[in-house]
Amino acid sequence: MKKRWLPLLAMLSLPCLAAPVLEVQTSQQCPWHSKDAGVKLVQRAADWQALFPFDAAAADAVFLQPLDWSRQLVVIATLGARPGGGYSLTLQRSRFSQGSLSLYVRELKPATGAINTLALSEPCALLRVQRKGLRQVRVLDADNNRLLNKIQLARP
Repeated sequence: MKKRWLPLLAMLSLPCLAAPVLEVQTSQQCPWHSKDAGVKLVQRAADWQALFPFDAAAADAVFLQPLDWSRQLVVIATLGARPGGGYSLTLQRSRFSQGSLSLYVRELKPATGAINTLALSEPCALLRVQRKGLRQVRVLDADNNRLLNKIQLARP
């Protein structure tokens, strides 16, 4: 009887995703370097491949489903360099309204006294997003709704 609840509990732990967000992947160590926090939109296959100059196969393995660049794009949110391991960036929720996609992100920090690597880490979140009807992407801090970045999409 208890086992029937496990799938429901797993679904409850997922962030609430707005319709255009198709998939979210996070990493404590992004494959490219960015010393500062930021948000980047990748709208073309060539630009995506350029992020993986030494391992083209890695670009195709980031998401569970292949990217369809005519219908999708990638949003990359980065924290920039952190002093050690244990940091991550999570998408808490998203909202889509009138062409604007709002992404609410939260930085998770290692617990006080936790044992972590002493190497620099560069956490990021990668989102596979539908293009249709999307005019701008806003990234906000989930804890205080502070706007971190806003990007207008270029018209095709």
